[in-house]
Amino acid sequence: MEHENKQKITGNISALVDNLKVEHVIDYLLEHQVLPPPEYEDFVEKLGSSTSTMRNLARRLLLIIINCSNPNCYQVFCDALEKARYYNLLRLLEPQRPLPAVIAQARDRAVDSDHLSDTREENRIEDTRTEKEDQNILDLHGNDAAREVGIL
Repeated sequence: MEHENKQKITGNISALVDNLKVEHVIDYLLEHQVLPPPEYEDFVEKLGSSTSTMRNLARRLLLIIINCSNPNCYQVFCDALEKARYYNLLRLLEPQRPLPAVIAQARDRAVDSDHLSDTREENRIEDTRTEKEDQNILDLHGNDAAREVGIL
């Protein structure tokens, strides 16, 4: 693995250890020759253990990935994170990597929804202001003036 990629993993080791569940990525890593079969079997045997053991398994897996001789191991690990939907961890390692289309669309919808909420709030404020203006016309000029401007 390239030094730069090792640094990306070691620089984010706490977040990776705290959030990565090895059972979500080990099958993919075995399929792509990043995780050797004996290591895979050992991981499988220890799945479902205590939280501290699970964190230790994550540490051990990350060390295997860092020391992997497969030149594609970093890319395979990132692909495994994406496949397992660890987008938050993937963004730590590869902030420039494009999000899957479904996630990008959901993010865009959330932004559109925020904009829509802002627009609704602006309309509500405008409606409130118009109601107050209408009431002021009624108070100042009476019903005849209100009828003339179309309030009543």
